[in-house]
Amino acid sequence: MAINEMLWRIVDGIELVGRDYYECYSELTNKLEKHSDRFTEKLQTDFIRLQTEKMKLWLEIIDKLE
Repeated sequence: MAINEMLWRIVDGIELVGRDYYECYSELTNKLEKHSDRFTEKLQTDFIRLQTEKMKLWLEIIDKLE
């Protein structure tokens, strides 16, 4: 629940300017990664970093499908 509280605040503050879903998802991934230091506990930081790694993997897979 602590992760969720911080995460929605971060996401709410992110302005996406991409032209399509892929660009916006990429922006979201990069901006979440940059804000991962806002989580104070190592377990939370590790969790967010793992999630952004998985988000990048999804983008790589999409690139290969095109």
